[in-house]
Amino acid sequence: MAHVAKYKATSVGHMLAHYRRDQSSLERENIDRGRVDLNYDVKIGSDGRARLARVGTARPAWSTVEERREAVDRAAKAEGRRATRKDAVLMADLVVTLPENVRAGDEGAFFRYTYEWLANRVGSENLMGGFVHKDEIRTDGSPVRAHMHAPFTPILDGRFNFKKMCPRTFYQSLHKDLGDYLERQLGYRPEVELNEETRAQRCIPTSRSISTRCAGPSTRLWSSRRGGKPRGRRLERAPPRPRRPRPVSNWVPWQSRWTKNVL
Repeated sequence: MAHVAKYKATSVGHMLAHYRRDQSSLERENIDRGRVDLNYDVKIGSDGRARLARVGTARPAWSTVEERREAVDRAAKAEGRRATRKDAVLMADLVVTLPENVRAGDEGAFFRYTYEWLANRVGSENLMGGFVHKDEIRTDGSPVRAHMHAPFTPILDGRFNFKKMCPRTFYQSLHKDLGDYLERQLGYRPEVELNEETRAQRCIPTSRSISTRCAGPSTRLWSSRRGGKPRGRRLERAPPRPRRPRPVSNWVPWQSRWTKNVL
């Protein structure tokens, strides 16, 4: 129900337009223009608590990320350190979907407390606003469950360092830590942790590395093909690759070339 995505400079502008629901994002087929008014934003108030706000209150732009990168580079130059690399991760995004067991009147509180938890985890100074989307639809026209995008700049110890801010342990404890915090705030535990059945369904591969991590070290997902067309994906042990026979050859020291055995 929650995952973190990371973006480099070439993808930041496109994602910010998606959060703000610019005209370019409204042209997508999975967005219902009649439901755009249902969206709302989440931001941190002066008292350090998250507040709900109307759409457009938080308007992050590329200039927001650029100003933070320039500030990091100025500090690095003053200390004699290198500037931010061109291929560095400049923005990350925590995407949280509203669980089904959240009570009808607790939707806003769920997203507020989730945003507060993230502010405590990565620092409120790195946040760029929370964007709750309720206007997305599936191919059959049914609405997608409400979800929140919470982008942030992974600045830690005065430089962009996504790996240090979100290490492997962060991913491993993400759902549990978030669930524990929400349980203390709401009085009951939202189902942010995936059960075993849902976890297996979400292990559909997007890359070989992801499928290997989901399926295990000795199992990977592969697509069976018949007649040159994909017939769906199956989770099973991949067949062993046939080994190419090695040519039999001997090298004779007193000769200047390889001589093959003649059987």
